[in-house]
Amino acid sequence: MATASFAGTLAGAIGNVMNSTATNLVSPDHLTAWLLLGLLLVVLVLLIVFTALVLQLARRRRMEGAMMLRHPAESAFDLVPVVSRSFQELPARWLAVRASRPEEVQQALHLANPIPCPLAEGLTSSDELELFVSPPIGGWILVTGSEVPDPADDVDACFLWLRELSAQLGEVQFFAANRALGHHAWARLLSGEVFRAYAWANETLWTQGEPTRAELDLEMECAGYGEQAVDHEFKRPESCLTNVEKVPLLAARWSLDPASIDLSRHWPRRGIAGHFSPH
Repeated sequence: MATASFAGTLAGAIGNVMNSTATNLVSPDHLTAWLLLGLLLVVLVLLIVFTALVLQLARRRRMEGAMMLRHPAESAFDLVPVVSRSFQELPARWLAVRASRPEEVQQALHLANPIPCPLAEGLTSSDELELFVSPPIGGWILVTGSEVPDPADDVDACFLWLRELSAQLGEVQFFAANRALGHHAWARLLSGEVFRAYAWANETLWTQGEPTRAELDLEMECAGYGEQAVDHEFKRPESCLTNVEKVPLLAARWSLDPASIDLSRHWPRRGIAGHFSPH
C-alpha cells in the first residue's frame, strides 16, 4: 500500500515537471526565441546555397574561358597570308578587343579629343598617334598608338591596364614585337582574368598560364622567371627574333593579325584617333 502510494506520488511529481516544461516551452518568450532561431537557420541555409551557386558560376566561367583559349574561334583572317606588308610597318604594340562598337572601346580607353582617322594611317603611323581605335574587322577592334603600354618599361602598369580594360570590355588581347631589341610579349585576358601572358625584355618579365595550342604549334620559346639572357639557351639572338617574327602569326591564330588587313580595301567606317586621358 505504501509502495503504491509512493509510486503515485512520484508519477504525479513527474507529471507536474512535464507540464511545467511544456508550459515554459510554449510561453511567449520561448516561442519568440524559437522563431528567431528558425529564422536564423533559414538565413544560414540560404547563404550557404547562394555561396555554392556563386562558386559554381565562377568555376563554370573559368572553365569556359579556358576552353575558349584552348579552342579559339576560327577567323576568316586566319587563312590570309601574313606577309602582305613589311614587318617594319606593323605596330610595335597593339590590342585586339572582341567588340563591335568602337565607342565602347573609346570610352574604356578614356580617349579625349577624338577625331576620325583612316585605318591605314592608324595602323602604319601608330607611333605618331597616342591612341587609335579601328573600326570593327571580323569581330575585332584593334587599338594601336604610343600610349599602349610597353611591358619593358613597366610590366606591372601594363598588367593593371590590361586587366582594367578586360574587366570593362571582356576579351582583350595584347601583342608587342620590337625587332630591333628582340623584345616581345603577348597576353590574353577575359573579363579581367589573365588566361595566358608572356613578356620578354632581356629576361622574362611576365609569364602566366599554360602555353596555348597556338604557341605550341608555332614552337614559340618561353623562358621561366630568373632565366636571363646570360644563362639560358634563350640568349641566342635568333631565338628572340624568331619569337618576335611569330607574334603576328600568333595574333592571326588568336584573333587578327594587322599585317593581314588589305589596306587598299574600301572601309565604310573610319577609326578614331585621340589623346590618352587617364582617369
